[in-house]
Amino acid sequence: MLLSEKVVIWDREKVDDRTFSYCRALTSFNAPNLKEVGKFALYYCKSLTSFNAPNLKEVGSYAFSCCESLTSFDTPNLEKAGGNYTFSYCKSLTSFNAPNLKKVGDYAFYFCESLTYFNAPNLKEVGNNPFYGCKGLMNADYRDWE
Repeated sequence: MLLSEKVVIWDREKVDDRTFSYCRALTSFNAPNLKEVGKFALYYCKSLTSFNAPNLKEVGSYAFSCCESLTSFDTPNLEKAGGNYTFSYCKSLTSFNAPNLKKVGDYAFYFCESLTYFNAPNLKEVGNNPFYGCKGLMNADYRDWE
């Protein structure tokens, strides 16, 4: 099956597990009504540069793992990235902004080597070593981290 470089989903609230895994040509993802991204849903979409889902609330394990071209992630309504390795190996990710994020799982940003900005001021639950290998992280805001 050939998949377009751009995906627009208007009527779905969830992308199921593994739906777009290994879609190496996928560059743009737009889903204005999306609320949940399942496990491995966008795993190894190595050309993905743009992700827009303003109503996203939850992301599963490995959902964005190995999205090597993704440079920023800005989802104002995201509350839970509770799965493990959710954004691992997003080598180009420099900025993460999720002001309503309350939970991240183990190794959530594992080896996101370019990550320099992290904003999640409402973060409460944090798994093991969420920033392991993030050697560039200089600016992180997670005030309420317990």
